[in-house]
Amino acid sequence: MSLTGRKRFLSDLSELQAVSKRGWELHGVQIKGLRSGDDEGSVEFTLIYDGDPISKPLLLITAYDQQDDAHETVSEVLENVSSSSAKPLKDTISRLVKSISSALGLCEDDDEMEEAEDDSDDDDGHASLDGEGMEIFQHKDVAHQMAALKRDFLEIVAADWKPGLMSTPPNALAAWDRRLLLPDQHLTLIISGFRGSYPPLSETGQVASGFAKIRFHVGLSDGKPSRDVVEATTRDYGLKEDERFVPEPEPAPPEFDEDDPDTWDIQEKEPTPELEPVHEPGRFDKFSLSTSLNSLLNDSLIPLIQLRVKFGIGWAGAEMLLAHHTEKQISPEMAYEYLAGHIQAVDLEERAIAHLPLDPLFRPKGAGITSINLPLVAFSYLLRRVLLCPRFCLVCHQRIQTDFVAIKPYVCEKGLCAYQFYALSFGTSIEYDIVHNPAVVDLLVSFAYASALEGQLKEELPVGIGLRVPKPSRTVGDRTFQNYMSTATQVAAFEGEPEADGLYDFDRLPIASQRGAIVDMLSKIPKVSEMRQYLLRITPASKARGRQTIRNMNDDTPAAAWTLLRWCVASCTAYIEELCTPSERVQGIETNAMYHQFRFSVGSPQAEAKFQAAVQTAMSTNSNAKKYPTLYAWHGSPLMNWHSIIRQGLHFKDIAHGRAYGNGVYFAKDGNISMSYSRAATSRWKNSELAPSTALAIAEIVNLPEKFVSTNPYFVVPEVTWISTRYLLVQSSAIQQTLKEEDSTMAIKTLTIDPKNGFVLNNKPIGIPLRIDQLDLVMQKNRKEYKEKSYDEEDLAVFKFEDNAEPPRPPPPADDWKHDPSWVEQTDYQLLSAPTQASPMSTMHLQKEFKYMMEEQRKAKSLRELGYFISPEVMGDNLFQWIVELHSFDKDLPLARDMASKKVNSLLFEIRFPPNFPHSPPFFRLIKPRLLPFLQGGGGHVTAGGSICMDLLVQDGWLPSYNIAAVLLQIRMAISSTEPRPARLAPGDDWKRAYGVHEAFEGIVLMFTVYLLRINNLQVSIERQRLMGGEYLKEPGIYYADSRAAIHRYIVPPLSRLLLDAEGGHKFALGVLKGGLGPRDQGLDDEILQVELWDKKLANPVGLAAGFDKDGEAVNSLFDLGFSWVEVGSVTPRPQEGNPRPRVFHLTQDKAVINRYGFPSKGATSVLTRLQARYASSGTTHSQNASLREGQILSINLGKNKSSPPDSLGDFLVGVRTFGPLADVLVVNVSSPNTPGLRNLQSRGMLIELLDAVKKERDALQIDRELPKVLVKIAPDLSAEELQDVAEAVRETNFDGVIVSNTTIQRPTNLKSFNRKETGGLSGPPLRTLTLKALKTIRPLLPASIPIIGCGGISTGDDALEFARAGATTVQIYTSLAYDGAGAPRRIKDEITQRLKETNLTWMDVVKEGQKGAWKKPREETVPIDTASGLTESIQEGANRLAAMGERLIEVLKEDNLQVADKIQQSIARE
Repeated sequence: MSLTGRKRFLSDLSELQAVSKRGWELHGVQIKGLRSGDDEGSVEFTLIYDGDPISKPLLLITAYDQQDDAHETVSEVLENVSSSSAKPLKDTISRLVKSISSALGLCEDDDEMEEAEDDSDDDDGHASLDGEGMEIFQHKDVAHQMAALKRDFLEIVAADWKPGLMSTPPNALAAWDRRLLLPDQHLTLIISGFRGSYPPLSETGQVASGFAKIRFHVGLSDGKPSRDVVEATTRDYGLKEDERFVPEPEPAPPEFDEDDPDTWDIQEKEPTPELEPVHEPGRFDKFSLSTSLNSLLNDSLIPLIQLRVKFGIGWAGAEMLLAHHTEKQISPEMAYEYLAGHIQAVDLEERAIAHLPLDPLFRPKGAGITSINLPLVAFSYLLRRVLLCPRFCLVCHQRIQTDFVAIKPYVCEKGLCAYQFYALSFGTSIEYDIVHNPAVVDLLVSFAYASALEGQLKEELPVGIGLRVPKPSRTVGDRTFQNYMSTATQVAAFEGEPEADGLYDFDRLPIASQRGAIVDMLSKIPKVSEMRQYLLRITPASKARGRQTIRNMNDDTPAAAWTLLRWCVASCTAYIEELCTPSERVQGIETNAMYHQFRFSVGSPQAEAKFQAAVQTAMSTNSNAKKYPTLYAWHGSPLMNWHSIIRQGLHFKDIAHGRAYGNGVYFAKDGNISMSYSRAATSRWKNSELAPSTALAIAEIVNLPEKFVSTNPYFVVPEVTWISTRYLLVQSSAIQQTLKEEDSTMAIKTLTIDPKNGFVLNNKPIGIPLRIDQLDLVMQKNRKEYKEKSYDEEDLAVFKFEDNAEPPRPPPPADDWKHDPSWVEQTDYQLLSAPTQASPMSTMHLQKEFKYMMEEQRKAKSLRELGYFISPEVMGDNLFQWIVELHSFDKDLPLARDMASKKVNSLLFEIRFPPNFPHSPPFFRLIKPRLLPFLQGGGGHVTAGGSICMDLLVQDGWLPSYNIAAVLLQIRMAISSTEPRPARLAPGDDWKRAYGVHEAFEGIVLMFTVYLLRINNLQVSIERQRLMGGEYLKEPGIYYADSRAAIHRYIVPPLSRLLLDAEGGHKFALGVLKGGLGPRDQGLDDEILQVELWDKKLANPVGLAAGFDKDGEAVNSLFDLGFSWVEVGSVTPRPQEGNPRPRVFHLTQDKAVINRYGFPSKGATSVLTRLQARYASSGTTHSQNASLREGQILSINLGKNKSSPPDSLGDFLVGVRTFGPLADVLVVNVSSPNTPGLRNLQSRGMLIELLDAVKKERDALQIDRELPKVLVKIAPDLSAEELQDVAEAVRETNFDGVIVSNTTIQRPTNLKSFNRKETGGLSGPPLRTLTLKALKTIRPLLPASIPIIGCGGISTGDDALEFARAGATTVQIYTSLAYDGAGAPRRIKDEITQRLKETNLTWMDVVKEGQKGAWKKPREETVPIDTASGLTESIQEGANRLAAMGERLIEVLKEDNLQVADKIQQSIARE
């Protein structure tokens, strides 16, 4: 009986509380803290979006209420809930969240939502394009879209895509994913992003206007997936399931135990049956290639289509062209010209491959393409890549350039591909293998374990995949051979120190320790049967999207263990399948020996083709081979070798058991001989249920023994192409193989073996089953049983559609405005950097805005009347950056006459939308043509930099309700205004010069300056407020020039982050300072800020850290900001580009930055020239400071080139020689996390060697002033022991100082920003705690005479004082400059001054207090002499010591010269 009333309510409440605890999310809104309210029948919860609460509703059974702090938009939605029809509690909450999400723009508006919900019980569950139903195509203006869809549907049906017709060997399909053989599983492609428009591509392959990002999703289904499944697949958020493997909390009752008499009365429990895979209709499941294929299609398909259409080439040629064009960063035309011959060759090669799918883009030469059927083209390309998948890398998708092509797809040799494949779980899924091939997974882990433990693992190590492991508990040396036996050598235990997280970088461990780490981690992996049971648990999320992952099973299992499990399974490129059907098994093997049989194929389908070609050649040239084409033989090898064999195949590169009978692969005719070589393993993986002890293979070989190197007593085969492995036999010491029942009366047919070359075991013949492969039988059966499913109503609506649309619109007027592609082509201008972050709400708003504008443009009777144009070909992939043309101005306007005379087609604008649009205004700027500046008689509300100066485009004048079409109209009117003066083109040819990005930025900054002056009630005239043409006069100029001005903190930094990416903002700021356009610190430093550093006196303690001015381009301007210390660099001896972009990322919510610059440097010569020019231009003939300023010092940070050997010191010595004469301080940077191997120089031995060499090089300088000080900059991630090593190295070499610290590779758990997971060094406030910890650790280890410079996370005066109290003499900032602007040093100094005056202290008072615990050299121990007796005792003790030393000396001498020692001993005796 179903529950009703209050019982139903309480039941629903209990269920939803459990869901809320696990994490309930709908349409991007989280539902937290759901519980029963204080009143009977009430429910309360909190709605959270983007980390912030937006409402705390209180629902009653018959009424509704809410708390006062709800979002204004939310309140309007909540007021309407009480009038809604009655629904169950879950449906009510879901509908409420849906309404709020729609109101906030987090999901599509749905006017029919209530009706759709009421009809939900009758829904047939079928999916549609983007889940919107085919009714979206019924509008009279888009009926042609339905016709296009019908045309494409008919083409797809005509292509006759049916399952089971892929011309690939069944064993290859099974190796890729056995589900590809199931009769009810179809390769399925879901395409999303249509947004109610069709077709998505133009005839040139360009994405048509009005489309969001088109996305592809590859999987398997039994037909058309259900609507819910499609929605779950195509969105990035949903119900968060708790996938942890948690046992029931109740204690288990006692069970029968034959060894426990107390349980003998308990009935023995029936064994619990294992869970088995369950297949439900309507699912859409990822399979082993889904992740790789999704990445390929989403990143490359549309560009490939465009290249094919443009150059008339095939898929293979387009792939080669795209790879070269992307890698070399050259135009497609240049790449095609260079590769034309190669492209033609690869296309011809591919056409020779049989059974590839039809090519919808193939056209006879000279025939054009009138339309592109995207679903058909996409599915054709998908099927082609599936068929050819072993040839391509699963990560970068490029062709694998190796001689050996595996049967299973894998990755290429690039280190990044291997890292992404294993560490980031790209490529195939091991979860599938655990569920469907558990015995194989057990076998592969056992092979790897034995290979590592026995010291055999050498080449196939899991390096380059980001593996971090605990300290290995053992070391395993290489194997040594003696008397035909091999053993692992003994190696001393590993004694290295861990990194800051307590783990070790696997790649840096000695190979003996690497093997030990593998053994340790594999021992932590659970039994395969336990992992299988966990993965077969069904949750709503796993049901919809197959998201169950093995890493969530057990928190106690280290991450490295799961990564190694994936490595064991995924790196096996052979096909191994357990044979449980008697008719498939090799006949004549003794069953009591507990041999498990596996089908075993190593080579790819192409390798098999080469083998078959060799067989055909033998049959045509040898009469015996014509009758018996092949022979079978055994190959045995110890268990430790099989990890390598299944990856590389059988070869003879290495000698394992001698080569007495020549070079080649050795095979035995009798299996008993091979078994003698398959020595039993001495130890096994402890969690193996298979417990393999020995293994041997059966191979099929081309029957040409006369061409073998030897035939007696072994076959020695010289050609690996003559060999094809067929079976693997594994002897288990634990369990017998479970066989499936089969008709025992049916005789099993076996091959007839060449009697000249028998195949036996213990002299008994062995039978090989006839090659009527079970997989072939499965395929044949599936083809016969396949029944095509009928189309659902949505699909039938497409096929039955009749185009009853209105007649086409009349053509536009003959004199209508026409778009000129050459005018907007991006050849003479640059765009702002594309934004990288945006909220879902902003994205949804912009999608609607763009769709509306494109629809208006399409409907317009005349573009001249519309006045604007957006070209889809110019629009990039980023929705937050538009290119718009304004045209067809009134002919009587001076601007229109100028444009006509110069044949200028339009004004080209860039619109840049902020991440929180529409709550903040967009940024409009004119790209070209250049207009006449205001000072020269121009107008039109365009600043000198091209940005638009209008009140509605600043925060106070902007309203979220404004739409872009209306804003464009306002801008058009402003440009058309003739008051006070009309807009005109720039004179001469200057109008051709496009506005630069920096010009626009400077213009908008000046506009905001005047805006800020106005809102602060400063008396500035209307004429000055406009700033047309950069006419900033006395008040604005003075205001801008002072670094304390609010514009430099509250406008420039956030505007920079809005308009430019992190690196672009950095370069812009540097460019402004380099050009002398930056502000100055116009305050005065109080005397209490003075710093005593070595023999120098600095004006204040605030310096600029390295990294901002890498090449010494803005030294003077940086000193003008008030820094007492400016550090240039890091500078490398030779120029280098650094790491690829993007490589710098803002963490705005954390006021932090992550960078992985990798020392981009113009090189020592360039920086030296610049510094020498600075010195020469100063007119100074001699200065005590290289800074050329009193109270300030110039520092050069020295870095290493990436191309230099990791342990070399030469780059630093070059830096000392080069910059010593021009620097007050030289900093040795051994702590950047972005240069491989650099941080290794912080180890004690290498650091002492480096610092000593640097100091000697510095001391050898011949300059006419004081030698520069030398400092070392260290990382914050060092352990206490490592910091002690650093301190000892600094003390031992008497280095001048230490900078603590560089950026960190650690990630605090409280980071909030979107980019927090980027790799690289983290700086800013989150670094402060780590830096202070390192500073407090190393300060007591160094004398006060060796100063420490604090650097890392300092953004306030209080931060600086905290560093001083911890023992820092001065501090450096960098990231705070990016967030708080040019006035950051002045503000920090003022805050320090205020705090010091409050405590009546100076900066040096605080520093000296912090140095009280500094290290002091221990005084030598002395013996107190208070009395005569004490003196006598002391003398006696000294005599005893001398006697002991003499005896030791005699012993030493005796070892070398006995006669001399005896004489000395006799002399001592006489004395």
